[in-house]
Amino acid sequence: MPSARHHPISFSLDGKGYAVTGTNLSNQHTNTVFEYDPQTDSWTSLANFPGAARSFGIGVVANNKAYIGFGISTSQYLNDLWSYDPSDSSWTRLADCGCSGRRHPAMIAIGDRIM
Repeated sequence: MPSARHHPISFSLDGKGYAVTGTNLSNQHTNTVFEYDPQTDSWTSLANFPGAARSFGIGVVANNKAYIGFGISTSQYLNDLWSYDPSDSSWTRLADCGCSGRRHPAMIAIGDRIM
């Protein structure tokens, strides 16, 4: 089971739950990735998220992939966007948002669009 995290990016995909990044008990931003399997009631530590360690980011699911981004890393607000493919546990960096960085943003997925 992962140690406690404050404001991780969380999402559900293919029947499993994910907790990505977040602030640990030492008040440090992390880039850890944990997968929860409700069939076995167990947590698995996956390879670290390749982007900046952060908390207060956001994640949504569309088209069998998770999309995460934004948040705060140290004292910098982020505007990056990433996709996660559970079929091979790969992360792909997408184009950064043309906006200023955001802490605690909101995104939704409607069909195959993320807004």
